[in-house]
Amino acid sequence: MSTVYLHVGPHKTGTTYLQYLFATQAKSLEQQGILYPSVGRGQFNGHHNIAWFLANIPFSNVERSDLSKSILKLARQDQGNILLSSEEFSKLDKFQLMELRKVFWQKKFHVLYFKRNGTQLIISLWQEIIKSGSTRPLNKATENVMKTRHHKYDPFAHEANILRYKRGLRGEVSVFNYNNLISNKLDLSIPIAEVLNIKLQSERIKINTRFSSETIELIRAANLYSRTIDKYLIRKNPGQICLKVMKIPFLGNILKKHVNDNFAKLQQILTPQDFLNMGYQSSSFLGEDQNIVYKYIPGDIMLDALNQKNILPWKIIKIIIKNNISWR
Repeated sequence: MSTVYLHVGPHKTGTTYLQYLFATQAKSLEQQGILYPSVGRGQFNGHHNIAWFLANIPFSNVERSDLSKSILKLARQDQGNILLSSEEFSKLDKFQLMELRKVFWQKKFHVLYFKRNGTQLIISLWQEIIKSGSTRPLNKATENVMKTRHHKYDPFAHEANILRYKRGLRGEVSVFNYNNLISNKLDLSIPIAEVLNIKLQSERIKINTRFSSETIELIRAANLYSRTIDKYLIRKNPGQICLKVMKIPFLGNILKKHVNDNFAKLQQILTPQDFLNMGYQSSSFLGEDQNIVYKYIPGDIMLDALNQKNILPWKIIKIIIKNNISWR
């Protein structure tokens, strides 16, 4: 019986990079007995349309009836194994996963899951929405994740997530430790290649580069500025502008000191090791009072507090934006 390898991500665990590798090396994968199909990819490298189809969410560049026929045709293929990849699979509930299993009833499932520290993951998700133009502070972004955690992927309960895949798909789950791979400077493709028993050429490229906390706060300031004064700021790529701003020594030092001071307060509440390990605990770590999570991610780290203290030189941001100073 052939296997469907389902790479579920989740979000912010190198999925965009891995999907780039899968898509650009699809021919090589097929020669090694792994089909990385074009079905459900649309203009993406990942199979987001298949996940959105199961979740009944609108998708792009294809009619629902056509996608349904293509998925069924793919499921009937009896030539080798199939690799599907989308972080959107991490959001499917048990019943949607069961529907996926019914479609591929002639195949067995093997889920590829990356476990990442929950606190770091929330911060990374928050950075992503800020780079996309959001003005939401970190405490509000955290609150949003905490509200939805029991309905979708829960970054603080890896065991529950894994159990959902086992029950819904009745298959094996391989778990990779994202933090360990990154800290040891190992490519994320290595454990996947080992499980699939294939050769996958890694590439030294950076996708969705992580910014420093102070740079993200500056980008959020630029987003706030665009909402109130300059409606065209988003077109000028505030991320690149703010990276330029961070080269101004006194501004960079002020923001770094403010951010570091606030993170130092966290380690007065918990030991550094407890703080770092927080994401690897089950949801029971929070006990009966789930609001304790806000102690780890304080609201006063936000730029709003900086502005109230007149620390942030808004005039500098305005001058740089108005003159459209380029990153290069």
